[in-house]
Amino acid sequence: MERSPKKEKLFRAASVALGFVLALILMEGTARLFGPKYYQFSNKSSRYFGNSRGYYVPVGEENGQTVYGTPMKGEPPGYRIPDDTPPHSKREQKEWLVLGLGDSFTIGRGVFYRDIYLTRLEEMWKQRGQYAPIKNCAITGADIEKIVRSVPV
Repeated sequence: MERSPKKEKLFRAASVALGFVLALILMEGTARLFGPKYYQFSNKSSRYFGNSRGYYVPVGEENGQTVYGTPMKGEPPGYRIPDDTPPHSKREQKEWLVLGLGDSFTIGRGVFYRDIYLTRLEEMWKQRGQYAPIKNCAITGADIEKIVRSVPV
């Protein structure tokens, strides 16, 4: 049984497209396994080997290459606190109206404190005249059990 010329062209185009996609996947996998450090897999989501947007600041050097990131201040058991908090100071005790619970997304891993969604939410409320202090009780890598055990009661 012969295919029509139209189906033959469609089959060839699909084969070329599939081959192209598979080649890209193979190149990406090779770069991540054997390529430069900045292509390799890493669980260090707050350390970057490039800074094309100019968002991050230099936080160190590794193998002669600048490492970029965002500095993070914290307090036990791992909660993130504002960047401008003086070291070893007791922050003003407030009655917290909003309690932020979560993992690295909520804590703002890889972004400046001013860009965390809870900080932006608090600022948005302030601009509208609706002040509601937020306590960010997120912990990087936490699961539900760890989060529940860490909540200040």
